[in-house]
Amino acid sequence: LTFFMTLGLFAWAKAYFEDDSGRWYVVGFVALSFGTMMKSFHALALPALMFGLFLLAQRDAGPLRRREFWYGFMVSTLLLTGYFMLLSQEFRDHFLIKETFWRLTAQVGDQQRSAFEAFWGKRPIHWYVYTIWFDLFPWSVLMPVGVFVLWKRRPWLQSPREAWVWWWVVGYFLAFSLVPEKHERYLMPLVPAIGLVVGYLWHQIREESPTAIPDKVLRLLIGLAGAAFVVLAFLGPVLLQKKWYVSLNVIPLPMQIGLTILGLAVIVLAIRARLTTVFLGVGGLG
Repeated sequence: LTFFMTLGLFAWAKAYFEDDSGRWYVVGFVALSFGTMMKSFHALALPALMFGLFLLAQRDAGPLRRREFWYGFMVSTLLLTGYFMLLSQEFRDHFLIKETFWRLTAQVGDQQRSAFEAFWGKRPIHWYVYTIWFDLFPWSVLMPVGVFVLWKRRPWLQSPREAWVWWWVVGYFLAFSLVPEKHERYLMPLVPAIGLVVGYLWHQIREESPTAIPDKVLRLLIGLAGAAFVVLAFLGPVLLQKKWYVSLNVIPLPMQIGLTILGLAVIVLAIRARLTTVFLGVGGLG
């Protein structure tokens, strides 16, 4: 699912940003159709929503005037119509109603609740905010700063590529957060976009060093990441034993010492504003 969603957006971006690549609209529609067959309609709906928000921000309806865009739309319609016609009525009802409509309006599974109840329950509307922090650590330390740097490149009309990535990250994240049914694995399609955000931030610091980057905030976040690793290097085994009853030596002592030394090095480099080098330290910790 993640592969086809990412391929679809890549193809649409290539078609949009390169004048002679209109055929990539067809590739994008086909890829997103395969994603829909693999899992659900959000494989097509989420990229289409992101692309639509991007075009609105750019005030550009150019893709809608391209024949290749509508060729791709028709191919996608034929593929999906043929696919669902081959399936049984029972499966179509399950796929279209329970797996698509219900998940947008209510939490299903073991605890069936309305959307409003689910937003303030075990996995509320802000659940992904701290889930993604732990799941993508240590790169999640850099993600808020990277999104902020992309935002500072406005007006979007002058920075279309930055706008594309910004809408990809923010649009996906808001859409996932608004759906009542939440699981960590649902964030997988967002990982490639976050990779672009972190890579963009690295490029800005290493190649361009713009004044728009909040230097003190970045140094603080990276320093906290180093401190977290120093603490977790020794606290981690205790937490794992408490949760899963594993042995305290699950993390060998040499590894604990190595993480501590590298974590302390990251803290020192952050204090001394050696940002290019400290990024390598964060990668090593990861």
